[in-house]
Amino acid sequence: MKGLLLKEPLKLEITKSDMVKPGPGEVLIEVDNVGLCGSDLHLYKGTYNGPHKYPMYFGHEWAGRVVEDGDGKGGRFTAGDPVTGDCSHFCSECKLCAVDKNLCAHIEKYGITMDGASRQFITLDKKYVYKAPAHVRMDLLSLAEPLAVAARAAKRAAATIGLDNMSRAKALVLGAGPIGLGVMLALRNLYGAAGVYGDDLIETRRAAMIKVGATPVGKIERIGGEDYASLYSDALWDIVVETTGAPGAVERALAEVKPMGVVVLLGFLPKTEYELKLITVKALTVLGSIGGTGNFEDAIGLISSNPEEVNTLVGGKVGYKEAVKAFELGLGRSVAGKVQISFKE
Repeated sequence: MKGLLLKEPLKLEITKSDMVKPGPGEVLIEVDNVGLCGSDLHLYKGTYNGPHKYPMYFGHEWAGRVVEDGDGKGGRFTAGDPVTGDCSHFCSECKLCAVDKNLCAHIEKYGITMDGASRQFITLDKKYVYKAPAHVRMDLLSLAEPLAVAARAAKRAAATIGLDNMSRAKALVLGAGPIGLGVMLALRNLYGAAGVYGDDLIETRRAAMIKVGATPVGKIERIGGEDYASLYSDALWDIVVETTGAPGAVERALAEVKPMGVVVLLGFLPKTEYELKLITVKALTVLGSIGGTGNFEDAIGLISSNPEEVNTLVGGKVGYKEAVKAFELGLGRSVAGKVQISFKE
């Protein structure tokens, strides 16, 4: 089988290796395509700032079809089933897993700290694999992982505001990359937000917001005066979700969210100084959100029910023989959605 091995930063190699037959509890999958995440781009450049390894088969956003269930005909999967998988490989046994598998004390990240899906065939433990409806588009199915991350953040916001209040809630999403667009989709389609708005500096991404049903807005230049009344009354949003990791985004989120509002932080923020007084003054709830384990069913539901909107998150497709071109497209930021590498071309 063929694979794409990232030997070191900026050095990709097409490899050949034997297919690994699945054992009990495992499933053999033929990979259709792999989407490039921001983490993949940083791994390629050599700028990834978390745990990782080289050489490595990258890729944690993928779609494929089952070749064989290691448990035989009585197994959970059938040959031909469309499937995708989790980035977070959790142990299921530690105390943190009992609370939230995304925070597993022994977690490994598929395609980051362990070999991922940039191969024609992969063998995985079935607990990390999710089946999709037979009619699903494979290019959209590889978006399940980022959509699960987005759905989790939206769920945390909605649960804090109160599900009964979402039909009156106005939400702002900062950043309209694939995760930001996914949050917009989830807030609208899963949790029925009264209005979903977004902002991004890149025009192609602002156009993409409209395609997923969100309204582009700009930064409010001034929130409130010296008195509490104007500070409270000038704020616009019940929910603000920050997906960019940009230094000024947190200050903007805290300034523009209403009193008793919710701010969800998804972007990996740099070390910097923040003015946090508004959290107290406005009685805000600030939440972090990481991972998508537990939300793949929501993500696959979004893909199945809203294929035209989800298609906005697809930024381009490149055959595996031209994988370097895919990384260059992703790094160039000229496309709003995910660049995908196909093993079918």
